[in-house]
Amino acid sequence: MTEDSGAVVEYAHGGTSPINTLGARGAFSCSWDPTTGNLAVGEHPYSIAIFTDASGTASTYTDSSVREFNYCAYDDKGNLFITGQVNGPYQYAVTELDTSSATFKTVTLNKRVDFLDDLQWDGKYLAIDDFYETGTIDRVQVSGSSGTIEATTSLSGAQFYGFWTWLQNGTFISPTYTGYDRDKLMDFWSHPSGGNPTKKLPQRDFGGRRIHGVTVSVAPPDSRVHK
Repeated sequence: MTEDSGAVVEYAHGGTSPINTLGARGAFSCSWDPTTGNLAVGEHPYSIAIFTDASGTASTYTDSSVREFNYCAYDDKGNLFITGQVNGPYQYAVTELDTSSATFKTVTLNKRVDFLDDLQWDGKYLAIDDFYETGTIDRVQVSGSSGTIEATTSLSGAQFYGFWTWLQNGTFISPTYTGYDRDKLMDFWSHPSGGNPTKKLPQRDFGGRRIHGVTVSVAPPDSRVHK
């Protein structure tokens, strides 16, 4: 799925023409739940939309205590987690949406993290980019309303700056803050080992464009995927 002018557009694996479009207000991020087939979309800044079986009309959820929803991710049990601003400016938290009761709860971490950015499920933990700790991924174990940072992955040379990153099969991929450096556009690291990038894509390979977000297909060629 890609966000485009307030909509979420679906492509077949490897396809270049949309096969489905879902209406979403200010679509900012999305996460597909393999346990149910549902698609969650962060409608920046105020709501989360859930499309049952990634189709139709979404159920929309809001919370007066959340000032701004940013990124969302399902874990392997179908629990949906979201990062965003709460209470006041520059106060960030992880929240969890219980769709059975239509309520949000704040997940309190065991140590302060200044800016909770993009998050994904890495197969064992929630992997959360720390915006200010440039090149840091906190691996969080959630139990109830408590989150424990069990480990931290350090990525040499990473500069997230609010980009939409991707984590799959032991590889962390992120656009980089390139400025006018055409030799640098997107970096790849091993996860959770971190360290130096294992691969770089230069900006010139993409016609000099700067890229804000990246996603990688996870399904075989004959399947529908959310990009």
